[in-house]
Parts: sequence; C-alpha cells; structure tokens
Amino acid sequence: WNPVNDAPIVGDIPDVNFNEGGFNSSIDLDYYVTDIDSLASEISWTYSGNTNVNVSIDPGTHIVTFSSQPGWYGQEAITLIAQDPGGLSSNHTLIATVVASYGSVSGRVTDEINGLPVAGILVKAYNWDTNELVDTAQTLSDGTYRVKGLTPENYRIYADPQSLDYGYEYYNNTETQ
Repeated sequence: WNPVNDAPIVGDIPDVNFNEGGFNSSIDLDYYVTDIDSLASEISWTYSGNTNVNVSIDPGTHIVTFSSQPGWYGQEAITLIAQDPGGLSSNHTLIATVVASYGSVSGRVTDEINGLPVAGILVKAYNWDTNELVDTAQTLSDGTYRVKGLTPENYRIYADPQSLDYGYEYYNNTETQ
C-alpha cells in the first residue's frame, strides 16, 4: 500500500464588499476547503493579486480580513491559495469590491413658530445642476435627518411636508411656497 497525498480542494469562496475606509472579516476559509489527507486546521493559506486591497489571514482561525488603501475604491481580483502539509495546493479567485464612501447632509427640521422638532418630514436632496432627485431621508422624532450617498456635487435640500400641515421650504429660504 502506497498512500498518495491529494491536493486540497478549495470551494467557491464568495466575493466580498465593504466600504472605503472599512473592512470585511466575514470569511472563515476553513468552510471552503476540504482535504482527505489533512484537517482544515493543518492547511496554510496565502494570497496573491492584491494591489489596493489589503489582505490579512489569521494563521490560527483562518479568518481573512480585507481592507483598502486610503482613498481607494473599486474592484480587485484576489486569489486565495490553500496548501496542505505535503506542499500541494489549490486556489480560488474572488472579487473584492470597495464601495466609495460618499458624503451626507444632515440637519434638523423645526416648526417656524414654536421651534419644536418636526417628525415625519420627507427631506429630499436634488442635484443643483440637473434638478434630479438623488436621495431622501425622513426626519426622526427629534426632527433630525441624514441624506446619505451624496457624491461631491451641489445639492438643493428640500423639506417636503407631504400630508402634514406645513408649507414647502428650501434650505436657505430662497424659495418657499
């Protein structure tokens, strides 16, 4: 009888997404490798292909953490390589997507007469040049709101009273109804 070392088999490791300036530590590589000759804990992991995405694999837990270079966003193919104690290896390439961190606008809507916060107002952000509606937010019980996902542009912020008994008003009071 002559035992043969078989290479590990790496399954489909899912692609990852995370925000610019953030990270993703959701992948435990032990769930994606099988080797009839070795335990998952005996597999060593390396990676290749990264330029702007930082990759760190904990040697004890095999949890991989992805982060990005400061100010960078986009996609990068990362190859994760599993090697068994006998030196045989297998790999899988995933796509790491770093989502650009966009800006936001926040504020507070209050009643003009008594100064109390107004809940339930729909606040809309329109692109200043195209008048296109970009995103919305609803005021909370304290009247505050945050419109997220704004690229570097000029915006018109509009508090829409919907069915509430308030008039239309723009942020800088230049246009009212």
